[in-house]
Amino acid sequence: MKCSNCGFENPASFKFCGECGAKLKNICPNCNFENPPNFKFCGECGNPLTITPKQKELKKQEETKEKEKKETTPEEKKEELYEGKEVEKITETQKEKVKKEGERRPISVLFADISGFTSLSEKLDPEELQFFIGDVLRKLADIVKRNGGYVDKFIGDEVMALFGAPFAYGNDTERAVRTAIEMMDFIRTNYQNISLHCGIGTGEAVVGSISEREKDYTAMGDTVNIAKRLEEESSSWEILVDENTFLLTKHIFDYKPVDVKLKGKEKDTKVYLLLGPKKHQVVFIGREKEIEEINRILDKKRSRIAILGEAGTGVSRLIKTIAEQRSDVFLAKLSSKNEPYGVIKNILTSVIGNQIDQKKILEIAEKFDLSFHFLGYIFGINFPDSILNYISPEKIEEETLKVSNKIISLLFKDKVIAIDNFDKIDHQSQNIFISNGEKEFSVLLGIEKGGFDEKKLKDFRIIYLQNFNFEETKKFISQILESDIDEQTAKIIWERTSGNPLFIYELVELLRENNQFERVNGKIKIKENTKIPKAIGMTQVILSRIDKLPQSAREVLSVMSCLDSIHKDIIERFFSSKPEYLQSLKLLKEKDIIREEYPFFFFSQNILKEIVYETLLKAKRIEIHSALFEIAREICKDDITLILIAGEQAEKSERFKDAFLMYKKAGEISKIKHNIKNAKEYFEKALNLLQKAHLKIDEISEVYDFLIEYGEILYRTGEIDRAIEIFEKSRNFSQDEIKLAIAKRWIADCLQIKGNFELAEKIYLEVLQIFKNRKKSEYIKTLALLCHLFVDKSLPEEAIKYVNELLNSIDNEIKTENQDIYAEALNAIGRAYFLVQDYEKAKKFFGELYDTTLKLSDIRKRGIATINYGAVHYMLGNHDTALLLFKEYLEIAKSIMDVRGEALALANISQILFERGNIEKAMENLKKSIDIFEKIGDEYGTRETKYMLAKMKIFIGETEEGRKIIEELYKKTDSNYKKAEYETLIALSLVLEGKFAPAKELLKQAKEKYENVQNQTEFKITLSRIKLNENEFEEAEKIAEESFEKAKTEIEKIISCINGIKIIKAMNLELVIHKDKLEKYQKTLENLSQKVGLSQEMLKVFN
Repeated sequence: MKCSNCGFENPASFKFCGECGAKLKNICPNCNFENPPNFKFCGECGNPLTITPKQKELKKQEETKEKEKKETTPEEKKEELYEGKEVEKITETQKEKVKKEGERRPISVLFADISGFTSLSEKLDPEELQFFIGDVLRKLADIVKRNGGYVDKFIGDEVMALFGAPFAYGNDTERAVRTAIEMMDFIRTNYQNISLHCGIGTGEAVVGSISEREKDYTAMGDTVNIAKRLEEESSSWEILVDENTFLLTKHIFDYKPVDVKLKGKEKDTKVYLLLGPKKHQVVFIGREKEIEEINRILDKKRSRIAILGEAGTGVSRLIKTIAEQRSDVFLAKLSSKNEPYGVIKNILTSVIGNQIDQKKILEIAEKFDLSFHFLGYIFGINFPDSILNYISPEKIEEETLKVSNKIISLLFKDKVIAIDNFDKIDHQSQNIFISNGEKEFSVLLGIEKGGFDEKKLKDFRIIYLQNFNFEETKKFISQILESDIDEQTAKIIWERTSGNPLFIYELVELLRENNQFERVNGKIKIKENTKIPKAIGMTQVILSRIDKLPQSAREVLSVMSCLDSIHKDIIERFFSSKPEYLQSLKLLKEKDIIREEYPFFFFSQNILKEIVYETLLKAKRIEIHSALFEIAREICKDDITLILIAGEQAEKSERFKDAFLMYKKAGEISKIKHNIKNAKEYFEKALNLLQKAHLKIDEISEVYDFLIEYGEILYRTGEIDRAIEIFEKSRNFSQDEIKLAIAKRWIADCLQIKGNFELAEKIYLEVLQIFKNRKKSEYIKTLALLCHLFVDKSLPEEAIKYVNELLNSIDNEIKTENQDIYAEALNAIGRAYFLVQDYEKAKKFFGELYDTTLKLSDIRKRGIATINYGAVHYMLGNHDTALLLFKEYLEIAKSIMDVRGEALALANISQILFERGNIEKAMENLKKSIDIFEKIGDEYGTRETKYMLAKMKIFIGETEEGRKIIEELYKKTDSNYKKAEYETLIALSLVLEGKFAPAKELLKQAKEKYENVQNQTEFKITLSRIKLNENEFEEAEKIAEESFEKAKTEIEKIISCINGIKIIKAMNLELVIHKDKLEKYQKTLENLSQKVGLSQEMLKVFN
């Protein structure tokens, strides 16, 4: 014993210093706490108060290692880390680190309050009472520590303890309940005048040090408050628990609900009174083979078995089941890992009693022929002039092992000693049970996989417990619910829990408690729209696995958990200054916590990643996210993956402006690469961040450009109303008149698509004046849009007026320096000539448009050129070329998500398919096209495709249906050109039904509205039939021949031939000229019949 006055080392039996004569104080060498003279272990920290020779030697070795460590060069240090030599040291320093840093984690909080001190205060001196209370509290604290808990604080005459923090063991809630029971047993056994009552609450809390001092580690949150209220409401010898504690342990302990209202809680909290441990616990289904094998081995006597499995696979349950089934099994009581020979002491005291002193040691040693020195060493009892003072620590260890083996063999001969959580007991006890010495007893160990070096178990029969497969999971769930389980429900639970039995049990109970199951067709299934909860016990188990890792490995996991896509380059850059990173990475892979698939890392289980992330406090998360953003932004360049990671990290660190810029950049690159789907997604994310950031007009200059780009994408994908909204919003982020006019013009373009031609025209004319003489390129683009407007309105004269203005405005500079605008102009001009049926001119301009777009990188414009070029080839009779171009455009439109373009392509392809006799496919394509146009609100596209559908129906004899469609379209147009077209088609349908008089009146009306309508094939055929019906044969034949000569498309030629043949046959003339015409029609029809399958259908209708 060291003198506090002069520092002289005195023998343990001295009461006064042999050097200076001062009274010796029993001061703890670890924490400097002054203990009563008879204490052998410190009442404050639990450390031994006397230092044995072995401990002196170990201390000396540690000091030597520390000195060598300081002298190690950086290169040598790095090498050590790579070889894994530093892992254990990192683990030791982990505890201090964890206690200083705050985190969120699910914990169980135990408040234990001692009652009865009032009566004692009347009998004891205040100093004696204080010492008595302190002694009782310290012993209760020992029970907490022995069960893996953490003593948070003493508050008067009560103990507050945490389970699951700072380290989790997986069954932390169970440990809390067992601790409360053990505390009560201890008080009942050892004290007559005092009692105990407890409260236990389980849930999430924030844990960590509230200052720099390690002793200030504590828990805060509602869970703590609930536990305290439960303790206050409990009576003497009662343990009250909350609902979470009940759900997590009801398979181990019996409870009954009690009607208790907790003070200060607005919401009712379900409260349960602990009745005690269950006498018989449920055995997990699917472990029958393992139980049979273990029993078979144990029956052979003196066997050694180790059961290994991940936390939650049922190792503990299996050990307890074996202990319940067999009368020869002794289930050892656990102790703190920091208590030397703790388990050995518990095993021995279960037989020889708890009152161990020098006298008892001497009696036992004599009875069993043992060395009392080494037996006493196990219990921390020293004898005067002990031989232990004169032998090496190695020899002490060796002889103590022999003594332990001998006494246990004598006391437990032919018995089975079962030790659960073997990986968590003190290493001295571990060495005794795995040593090679002869043993007269069997050993059954339960070990968490990865928690113990399996190489040390070479003499053991190892049985591995695996997670359940799907079929075993189904069977297990059915057993818990006592009913058949729906296949999909079982699959959801299996995938969520990875088949871990504990996870399955807890999740099923949680869903049942929350009434999330229903019975359908005799089977239990999860209700629709149920959000699968994250069970507390599952979290505790996973944290117990994480808590065993070195601190450096935990840091790596914390950073990885902050990334949705864990990119290797980012992680390596983050830890570039930490050489232990590589070793941590290796360890995490070995423990199957992460895997690598270059260039990414992945967590082995998503839930593991979620739980690691949830332990981080918000401030810590933001700190990590912000650092990851800086790295990703620095290295991303044009890599979309890294740009998105940067955006995600900026958003999570609440740097919304930076996140906006990253998603904007990702959208722009995707748009350039014509990945419109992704571009739209990234722009949408950027927009959401724009709203979060509450940016003002001058904060980010790119906002206007971004909104215009995003609006354009919405326009292309057919979300017209949304596009208008975005273009309107863009006007809030610029004060430049030209930019404001461009945004306004986009709105007009959208209105045009929606069929609001008047307002669109008004806006175009307004912005045209702004651009005139100020921005020639935008002026020409606006002229082109006006030209398109009048084409869509079917007003050819107005359209041609703007064609002339365009031709006058385009110069060489536009053609060579601004080909994008030039392409816009060419498209408008070509469409205008197409409208007036000047197909040669249309072909010229569309051809030039096609050539121009080949030089541009704009695939969308190339697609427009392709379909328009195809349309003019179709009208000129080059149907094979047209079909090829239409199909090419369909692929282009799909690739860039141009839904409007897709609808146009389908409509044009359907026209050729119809003419070639594939009526069913033509109708299918056309209906798809109509659906798209209607969905995106494109009035022009809807109108034109419905007109095509009506025409097809009339041509195949479904005249009434076709006429109904046309009549609906007629009501919605104000264009005389379109009205004339519609009236002509209705007239044709009436003629085919033999209704000549109303048909004749309609043709008259059509000609009055638009004179050129009389040049259309449908008009001429209808008129020739009317003339035939009026017996004006010559006139009928003349008009029929005109329609044949002017027919452009195959379908026009077919119906013209059929019409001509019918009229000539009706004339019944034998003139050579008529015979020649008849032969011409018949030959043409025969040639078309070989190419087109529709002619027979037409014969039925037009004959």
